[in-house]
Amino acid sequence: MAFSPEGDGTQWIRGTVRANLEIMNIYPEQTLVSVVITSFNSSPETLARAIQSVLDQSYRALEVLVVDDGSSLPFGGVEGNFSEEHIRWIGLITNHGVGAARNVGLEAAEGEYVAFLDHDDWWEFEKVEKQVALLEGSQMEWVYCGITRHEGQNRSRTVLPTVSGDVSTDILKNQVIVGSVSTVMASKSLLQSVGGFSESRVLIEDWDLWIRVGAVSPVSFVSEPLVHLGRVVGKSRSQNVEGRLGRLAGLMRAHEQRYRDAGLSRYMHARYRRVEGMLYQQANDFPRCIKAWAKIALSFPGLLPKRGMVVCFGKTLPSWIARKSRSLLLTRPGGS
Repeated sequence: MAFSPEGDGTQWIRGTVRANLEIMNIYPEQTLVSVVITSFNSSPETLARAIQSVLDQSYRALEVLVVDDGSSLPFGGVEGNFSEEHIRWIGLITNHGVGAARNVGLEAAEGEYVAFLDHDDWWEFEKVEKQVALLEGSQMEWVYCGITRHEGQNRSRTVLPTVSGDVSTDILKNQVIVGSVSTVMASKSLLQSVGGFSESRVLIEDWDLWIRVGAVSPVSFVSEPLVHLGRVVGKSRSQNVEGRLGRLAGLMRAHEQRYRDAGLSRYMHARYRRVEGMLYQQANDFPRCIKAWAKIALSFPGLLPKRGMVVCFGKTLPSWIARKSRSLLLTRPGGS
């Protein structure tokens, strides 16, 4: 499909806001919910699965905005597979990053509530219905839910939410909103009041938003796994350690004053080392792993990952040393 710049660099491919009026006429008792699905070089199968999981929702007053962030094949070529008029397809001419793509969808959304869905995730059919019921039955302006994380080879695990109410301190210490952005539904006005998603590529954009939202509004949750997180493939464990650490450091810099005000600066520096050690352990880089954990032991020993250390020193590290020893023997003169 050919693209040509239009206005601010986006092009409306198909669908208009007039379709939303028709939806509201059919379901006048329901509040309109906008669902923003972002996509960048997505596989057609995963993007189609995400879209279909929204169309299959038991809650019907929905508009769907699919935002393509400058893919080589816009929308993975799936837009022709869906005839629903309440889907709006928005194409960015160049790649701007996921935060910017979500903000495009947020700005275009007509619904009172907005939910986001990553292209490789999908929803249970009652996800929207149960979250709208919680929003409208409480004083909350944002809610989240549990997840089923698919880890390949027919393996999956369920993670349920545990934190609600005032999360302004908890959210600084940990990403307590489980899963991905796909678990959250919020009022559009709340999201816009805190500035939407950061468009920086050097921080964790969803955690950053939840910190800002959590500072002004309490949260609630549906204690059910209503979101499926698809498995990300094609990335080695060691490929993006530095990138992930850089984004965590960027998040800490962006909220440095909040951490200082909450008395958490020392804690977060130790937590950074904890994450650093665990990532290097997963990448089998044990010298860097041990170095990071040694720094925690000196500054904040309570944050040492006990289970990770047991696995590392009890099983993984000895195996690594054995492999290194065999490799050295084979490279020595006379080695076999």
